[in-house]
Amino acid sequence: MSAGQTFNVLPAERSERQEAKILETLAFVEANGALSIAALVTAQASQLPQGSSVILVTPTVRADIIHAVDDLQMRFLRPVVVLLETESFGGPRGSETIINSLRERRVPVTVIKCDDNLSQALSEIPTTFKQKDMRPWQTPEFSQ
Repeated sequence: MSAGQTFNVLPAERSERQEAKILETLAFVEANGALSIAALVTAQASQLPQGSSVILVTPTVRADIIHAVDDLQMRFLRPVVVLLETESFGGPRGSETIINSLRERRVPVTVIKCDDNLSQALSEIPTTFKQKDMRPWQTPEFSQ
């Protein structure tokens, strides 16, 4: 699902063709939609089976991403965040705060900077978290 200049939903499939569809959609999506990532998750998360992984790709430095992750965890879904570091693309600062909040929630996160090797960066997404370690009903402790 994406909500940039247009709203897109690609039905789940298992094939190389599906991967091509996803990559094509991502190549053309622009982050200028009126729907926040939290609103998109709220509107669409009920369509996903419990236990599913949800990959959120976003450049946001707003708290919306944290609200989206909390919503997903409360629905027993497993969020993974691919965060585009806006500062490296000439945008506003603030990625570090979001990254710390996501890590406090035990959410796998990878940061993509301008000119990063995308294949390498995505292959480094942490996969060591366990569903049993995620307790969405607990408030995460904030680091000092």
